[in-house]
Amino acid sequence: MNASIAFNKVKAIVSRGGRTDLIEENVLRKIITPSLFIVGEKDDLIIKFTKRAYKEIINTNSKEISIIPKTSHFFEEPGKMEEVSNIALDWFKFHILENEKPFVNNYKIKPSKTILSFFNPFSFKLKFQVKFADRYSAGFILANILNKYKNKNNIVVIGIPRGGVIIADVVARKLSLQSFNILLSKRLRNPFNYENTKGRQQ
Repeated sequence: MNASIAFNKVKAIVSRGGRTDLIEENVLRKIITPSLFIVGEKDDLIIKFTKRAYKEIINTNSKEISIIPKTSHFFEEPGKMEEVSNIALDWFKFHILENEKPFVNNYKIKPSKTILSFFNPFSFKLKFQVKFADRYSAGFILANILNKYKNKNNIVVIGIPRGGVIIADVVARKLSLQSFNILLSKRLRNPFNYENTKGRQQ
């Protein structure tokens, strides 16, 4: 093998808040180099792009995503750029230098768990986020959680327009209630940031 070719071969990649959405899928699938993606926890859009790129890179035997806690896109928070530098250095050492200790990703994405914590018979806290297909589906799941209150006489279901009415209807039906109440509410607008909603007075 030509020495210059071996010297110029890319052995490791680190993307720091990179715009991976600008890379086509067919290009991502050609990447065989060990790739590390470093993203700030507050950088939601880049996290989304990075996860997509991570999924498409299928021909490398080493890839990682590191989410730096409490950090924005440019890693401007105190001490965060140092954290980025250290984890990038560890990645390069492991993949470029010989006889180095294994790379440890202390910022790896952890799988979320479904946990429901009930504090009283009528309130619960969800420790995870779920994107429902529609409001009916959300109401159906909520009704299943509240199923132990079915056929009870002292149960009141209240729906808040707009979407809350659909959910309340599903819950009331599943709990065998004859009706449910509706609570009307009105948003208080910020006088310095008016929303462009239909029918707003000029």
